[in-house]
Formats: sequence, structure tokens, C-alpha cells
Amino acid sequence: MYRHIAVLVDAGVLEVVDERRVRGTVERSYRVHQDQGAIDPAAREAMTRDDHRRAYTTFAASLMGDFDRYLAHPDADPHRDGLVYRQAAVWLTDDEFTAMVAEIEHAVVSRIGNTRDGGRTRRVVSLVVVPDTPLTPPGPATATRPPTG
Repeated sequence: MYRHIAVLVDAGVLEVVDERRVRGTVERSYRVHQDQGAIDPAAREAMTRDDHRRAYTTFAASLMGDFDRYLAHPDADPHRDGLVYRQAAVWLTDDEFTAMVAEIEHAVVSRIGNTRDGGRTRRVVSLVVVPDTPLTPPGPATATRPPTG
């Protein structure tokens, strides 16, 4: 695992956010580098299933680290601070799905350039979309996705 983390740090995907000495060794906390939080479509398409599993594990671990760091603050107040975690299942065509993701990404990306001024609080927004089942490629026997229960 340490080699995988080192590769991600060297590639600029992860960054060190905290270091502390523990019994003669250095314990480091990492997070996904803000500018590297997304994998471009070409790289994503070239990834194997194991690559996706490793990338998602890193993403989820980073998300958990951010969450734990927030809750470790003595003044953390999830209600007051606007902590949100939500999951929903939606039925969408491929076109509707593409439009929804574009809308969400636009809403977030259009605000990335905001500065600290004006009473703003930095908030980490993460998005994961997982299909219930894999899409069935259209072929002679089927032109649509199989029904799910």
C-alpha cells in the first residue's frame, strides 16, 4: 500500500496535510490534491477494474480523512457548519445522466475561484456516481438495459 501512496504523491494526486512523529517514524495524513480530484475521461477509460478499485479506495480514504479532521476540531458543529452527506437513487436515460453530472460539475467548478473574503467557509464537495448494475451493450438480442428489481 505504501508504494501505491508514494506513486500517487509523486504524481501530484495526493498531498501531505499533516505529519507527526510516532515512536521514531513519521505518520503522514494525505488528501486528494484539490487540482487533481478528477480523473480525465481518457485516463478513466484506460483504467482497469483494479485501477478503478484502487483509485476509489484512495478517494474514499481521503474523504474519510477530511471528515475525521473536521470532526476532530473542538468547535465542529455539523448542523451549524452545514455538514451534508446524502445518497439518492434516480432513474435517468444516458442523456439525462450526462446533463445531470454536467449541471452538478458546473455548479461546483464555477465557484472554485472564490476567495476567502466575505465570510466564506471552505467546503469540500465530493461526487460519486455508481450504477446499480452494469449497462448492457445494445446488440441484436437487446437494445435496452435489463429491468432491475
